[in-house]
Amino acid sequence: MSPAVQVALTASLLSTGALAVADGSALFAQHCAICHQADGAGAAGVAPPLMGAHWAQLGSDRSYLPMIVLNGLFGPIKLAGGQAFSGNMPGFAPTLDDASVAAVANHVRVLQGAGNGPAYSAEDVKAQRLLPGSPTASRHKRGQLFGG
Repeated sequence: MSPAVQVALTASLLSTGALAVADGSALFAQHCAICHQADGAGAAGVAPPLMGAHWAQLGSDRSYLPMIVLNGLFGPIKLAGGQAFSGNMPGFAPTLDDASVAAVANHVRVLQGAGNGPAYSAEDVKAQRLLPGSPTASRHKRGQLFGG
């Protein structure tokens, strides 16, 4: 294939989005920041912060973050300091593809300052998406990991 044909093919794929890389920051701003705030600090009484000591426990299970983004979570949450939240988070499985969910999860890790460990990939999310999941299952997993 000639270099001119390669350039034309790449340009065509980019213009259709076939090679587009999901922008986790932009996706987070579009889908998550309304409740969790742009910096992940959360909203009092509604959406818990996406950083802090409780995430050390929640993050101990690498599947937790993509599971929550895919399936959502509902019901009361109480953090160790007594902060209570009662919002309901929708699942984004119908809205976001695997690469987009991975990008959001990686952006949340950046907000958390989690620079160590491997980044989430579309393949990680695909594996999680294939498992049964629901807001109730997410709540159960949260209880196992954090107790709240």
